[in-house]
Amino acid sequence: MDHIQKQLDYADAISDWFVDLGENAIQRGELETGLKYLQIAASIFSRQNRWLAVPRIETALQAVARELHKGGGSNPAPTKTPGQKDVCLHILSEALPAGGHSAMAVRWIKGDRSGRRHCVALIAQKTPVPTALAEAVREKGGSVHIADPNGSLSEKAVWLRKLANELASHVVLHIDTSDVVCGAAFGTRGGPPILLVNHAAHVFWAGAAYVDSIVNCRGSALETLWTTVYRGASKCCTIPIPLVPRQSSTVAGCLIAEAKRQAKASIGLPEDSVVILTVGAAFKYTPLGDIDFVQVCERLLRKLPNALVLGVGFAGDDHWNQASARVGSRMLALGVLPRDRLECIQDASDIYIEGFPFGTTTSLLEAGLRGIPVVLSPEQCPPPYGTDGVALDELGERPATMEAYAAQVIRLARNPEERIACGERAREAIARHHTGDGWNQYLQNALKSLPAEHCPKTSINPLRTPEAIHEYWARFIPKWLVRYEETFETALTYALSDGLHPHLNGKVRRAFHNFKSVRRRKTIPAPVATFFCNYLSEYIPSGWRVRAFRIVRFLCRASLLARLRHKLSHLVVRSTAKPSGYDEYRRINDWEKKSDPVTACRALKEHLQALQCKTP
Repeated sequence: MDHIQKQLDYADAISDWFVDLGENAIQRGELETGLKYLQIAASIFSRQNRWLAVPRIETALQAVARELHKGGGSNPAPTKTPGQKDVCLHILSEALPAGGHSAMAVRWIKGDRSGRRHCVALIAQKTPVPTALAEAVREKGGSVHIADPNGSLSEKAVWLRKLANELASHVVLHIDTSDVVCGAAFGTRGGPPILLVNHAAHVFWAGAAYVDSIVNCRGSALETLWTTVYRGASKCCTIPIPLVPRQSSTVAGCLIAEAKRQAKASIGLPEDSVVILTVGAAFKYTPLGDIDFVQVCERLLRKLPNALVLGVGFAGDDHWNQASARVGSRMLALGVLPRDRLECIQDASDIYIEGFPFGTTTSLLEAGLRGIPVVLSPEQCPPPYGTDGVALDELGERPATMEAYAAQVIRLARNPEERIACGERAREAIARHHTGDGWNQYLQNALKSLPAEHCPKTSINPLRTPEAIHEYWARFIPKWLVRYEETFETALTYALSDGLHPHLNGKVRRAFHNFKSVRRRKTIPAPVATFFCNYLSEYIPSGWRVRAFRIVRFLCRASLLARLRHKLSHLVVRSTAKPSGYDEYRRINDWEKKSDPVTACRALKEHLQALQCKTP
């Protein structure tokens, strides 16, 4: 679609401008300013997947690293004394109380049977350290290190490099896609080898050049192709997402059925109901044209009068709630749940269905590991948007169409014996690759392939992803995040918030001119943007520049009267702001406080009764 390509070209032009600003600042010796500009550029690039890596950003981060670590950049990894254990340092941008990054780090630490110590470093921690993470580290004889929240990006990079050099045998990065601190920390040779967890295989992220190996969490051939060809990385390995199996061993089908009935009764569900589970962040279920998960669920429940759909990880929006009302309130969105409550739901679930247009791999694998049959998203949502991997590839092909997806769910719902058989096949395959000795063998193979000391690449040469792949994402992301045509306004707001004062140069003004069709009636006029950035903002106190720009932005875009009416309507009628990305994972609802499983089930039962959402 030509219009989508123009939108992406425009976003790239704005991103390139910020890379220019970062490179120029670095050349002047203003490293902190340069890092801030590069972080903004990376955050813009991370909203697309036409380019999965940008060589200029990688090169600039390595330039910062050389300046920050002059005289200390060639430090080797710490030398072990006889009998001393290896130390793995996990680095996270932020450990959240829910979500995949923290959970993966916890399972990695607990699942490692080698006897090595595990430590954690948190770059930008905004919430209390999750108890599960702190306990896992303590059990493995490690410690949690938190960067000074008031420290600059460059100060955090120096701190991180020093910590790794003094402590670690190897480093594992579980970081945000737009992180630049790790690039500034590890962009020069020396110290322990670095692995980067490829938790966002579907989008751009920084790090393809400065790490020693990229960890593919699924292990499929497609994931390896994306890592080597579209990121330009020379080395990758497979370490599947670590999971924790059930303590109980495989039991007979009749005992599984009885356990399901008991679990359903414990949370107030009819024993003969068919519970269909899906887990994911809210944005992953946003409809994309005729790819509408909620609509498919509604059609399913019309054909399955004794079934209900439970959604975990998100609150139901109007689209979800209206569909639920049409099928007797049998679509329940339960919000973000603590681990024990999710396990109660899993025990009662008969089928797991992958959400779309964007799936949640870890949650699907967790369900399969508990013996729940899983239905992958249809081929209209291809990997990496839908799940694949070393275990799931053994279970057969994904449904070819939406109709085939629905038919597979209906068949499983009507056939308890097939559910048990499919669930056992999923459990066995996932356990073999994602738990125990099998997972540990992947880990050991990956660590054996690392160099003795860290040695980043000097350059990368990634190719652009196919149009069909990146246009799918480009149509999806504006539905829950900022639109591509607003890239300049969003990026400038970030810059002003960070104390930066970028001037518009000829390159940006040419981009405004060349992409008039993209910007028309959706962004502020180019002369206004130039006047504000290059003249007016100099006379505005730095603390007021963001507010001033937002006022200018609101007043100078087209359809002012329509937008004023929209603002006034929001003041008169209360509305709930849609969360962006994983914001909901920063908090857990008041009724979802951590408790023992019995209390957790009772609380969920009371919640269901309060909603009057029992199966007809």
